[in-house]
Amino acid sequence: MNDKSTTTTTTTAKRGGELMRTYIAHRLERECLDARPYALEATIVASPLFAKICALADEVEYRYVVSYDDMCTGDVKREQFAVVVTDLFRSGVVWGRVMALFAYVGAVAVQCRQTNQEAVVERLGAWTDDVFRGRLGRWIDAQPRGWDTIVDHFRKPVPTIVSSTTSIHWTASVLLAVVGLGSVAVILATLQAFCSL
Repeated sequence: MNDKSTTTTTTTAKRGGELMRTYIAHRLERECLDARPYALEATIVASPLFAKICALADEVEYRYVVSYDDMCTGDVKREQFAVVVTDLFRSGVVWGRVMALFAYVGAVAVQCRQTNQEAVVERLGAWTDDVFRGRLGRWIDAQPRGWDTIVDHFRKPVPTIVSSTTSIHWTASVLLAVVGLGSVAVILATLQAFCSL
């Protein structure tokens, strides 16, 4: 890999980590939970990119309310997290799966904070940093505007929770990439039924 690719991937990974940490803080604060060690970074929160990430990831999580108790019992291991992420991106990287990653990490952070798994909440940021430094970061680098491509890719406004044909088809197109994810399929069991529409 040349120096330019390494620098770009490092920048992409750093931005991904900042976005994820801010999203974790957003999710914890939304549930009136202590967001430490994460914080809502003002410059990130004010960006159209972060607004889009929140809207999409929140929509994924809202439509597929599931329990993350299994992920937050005992001492959650990095290997468990890696298996879920590997399964999520097994058949390739698309923006829908990236949004599913944000939804998953945010939901796990909330569940683990609620069950006093403080160490897991703290580790999630570092674990996702590694994800963004790997294949996912290289894929994002290859997109026309890197992370900002999300805003272009999902130009349609995020539908309201009120069900409509447009809303169902839009959400299905965002989430279709998540079907058949092995261990994530168990966590997001209702996803398969919805995406079969």
